[in-house]
Amino acid sequence: MIKEAEKGNIDLILTNSISRFARNVVDTIRYTRKLKELEITIEFEKERINTLEVSGELMMTMFSSLTREESRSISENSRWRIVRRYKERYFVTLQAF
Repeated sequence: MIKEAEKGNIDLILTNSISRFARNVVDTIRYTRKLKELEITIEFEKERINTLEVSGELMMTMFSSLTREESRSISENSRWRIVRRYKERYFVTLQAF
């Protein structure tokens, strides 16, 4: 997509959310700045951010950081549930003997 933007084939990128645009804050900022230099707008629907607006980069950075933290929290909670279920099954099996 970036290559197509550099060729001038794209003038607007519409994405559902920041988390779907890039994997981390650094990549998000790097790509949005690069696209902004090319005068290409990125609109994030969920967060209602337009990168060509004055407050766009600040809002995007904040939401991107929050999204990263939320993703980490979900991952930790999922891991905790898996470990808990394993321990419950293992403990019940040992008591049966």
